[in-house]
Amino acid sequence: MLEQILNQYKFAVWYIQSEKKVKITRKIIGHYRRLHEEIKKVYELYYNYNDELIKEILANGLKTNSKTGENLVLFEDNPRLAHEIMNITEKIRYIANQIIGINS
Repeated sequence: MLEQILNQYKFAVWYIQSEKKVKITRKIIGHYRRLHEEIKKVYELYYNYNDELIKEILANGLKTNSKTGENLVLFEDNPRLAHEIMNITEKIRYIANQIIGINS
């Protein structure tokens, strides 16, 4: 599953590079920076179970705030990219829950 996440992450980066109409903004880079950190946490969690790391992973995700419009710009600008980011985030949470099950 971790390999699937990494392949999907790689595809999304390739998509950004190949699509001329995708404008790379600081917000997109910020989302990928966060995803990169989450992937590193899952990798660390796999080899060294830690309750605090689990809490961090499960607390994070791509959230939208309808009052402030936070993260809605990403959906409006590029729904495909937003879908990829949400999908990767959900897979990261799924892996974290599986690791919890193994270590319970």
